[in-house]
Amino acid sequence: MIIYNLAVVQFPETPEELVLAIENKWEDNECFVYEIQRVPTRAFNDLFYQTLNEVERKIDCTQCANCCKVFHVGLHEEEIKRLADIKHTEYKDFVQQYVSIEHPTGIHFLKLNPCIFLSNNLCTIYEQRPQACIHFPHPASMDVKHNIRRVLKNYTVCPIIFNTIEHCKKRVREL
Repeated sequence: MIIYNLAVVQFPETPEELVLAIENKWEDNECFVYEIQRVPTRAFNDLFYQTLNEVERKIDCTQCANCCKVFHVGLHEEEIKRLADIKHTEYKDFVQQYVSIEHPTGIHFLKLNPCIFLSNNLCTIYEQRPQACIHFPHPASMDVKHNIRRVLKNYTVCPIIFNTIEHCKKRVREL
């Protein structure tokens, strides 16, 4: 548990704890989407990123690694080549065995879960991991308020996002 402004907030840190914490939260999340509309965009985005940074410092991702177990990482062409080299596999063979293409977008992604580079909740290629992994759990867009539904998709997977959103709900409702 963590204490914010003298209020106790449950703080799930593992996938198992997250499953219990998200129960019956969908209606509350829908309310939150509408509640943030009254908050100026810059103020909400600042609140979100400040909170995200605080929460991120308190959670050890290696105790969870749920993102590596659930997500299919999007890859750029040069990343596919690099990963094939790391696996000591021919590019063509690597693509056939480990990569899929989302149609009609043409986005390439690792198709196996958990990630083929995950071992005991640790990334075996951490220093060479794809950009999508480097930037997670930070939202792709800096404008979180207008992309809140996209952020909420990660709410059920990532304890950092879950705790960030829950803290933001509390702060927005105090306004």
